[in-house]
Amino acid sequence: MTPDAYAPDLGARGEIALARGDIETGLGLWRRAVARMERGASPVRGGEPLLEGWRLELQAVALTAHARHGRTDLVAPLAGALPERLTTLLTRPSIAARPTTADLPVQGALLLALGTADLADGDPVRGVRLIALADGFRCLRNFQPTMSSARARQDAENADRAVYQEAMAEYAALDPDALREAALGLLGERTG
Repeated sequence: MTPDAYAPDLGARGEIALARGDIETGLGLWRRAVARMERGASPVRGGEPLLEGWRLELQAVALTAHARHGRTDLVAPLAGALPERLTTLLTRPSIAARPTTADLPVQGALLLALGTADLADGDPVRGVRLIALADGFRCLRNFQPTMSSARARQDAENADRAVYQEAMAEYAALDPDALREAALGLLGERTG
């Protein structure tokens, strides 16, 4: 692994550009961050959960940023790969048998990315439900403005307020196992 493969500099600069309204530069920096990570990172093995989490977080933020600006076409391979990656995480024996609160935020970031992509791709009901579920997973919010909870809530309410409120009420009462099952159900709808 190259030393800078997991550095947050490109993502941070991308967020600054997005906050300033320079969308093309911001999205370009996010694509560069993901490409650099994929190019310079060694394969992540089961013994490197922090590196795996960081890789997935960067991918989730990149997809969320592109979807929010209607440009999922620029990250189509990433958008296509994330549902399977999340399904693998949710069904991994160590997680399925004993999910921890440390696993949930990364999974939440992936759910937010997929939900935002669904909104951009014209599936508001599933998109809104995925965004609501991301909140139940305590989605990572390290990169702002892209991962802003207020922005995610606004996107979901603009798409379908009634579905969002219903989903938030439904998911608020769920424990980690039930959240995982709900996520797998929505992912099954997405790929089925």
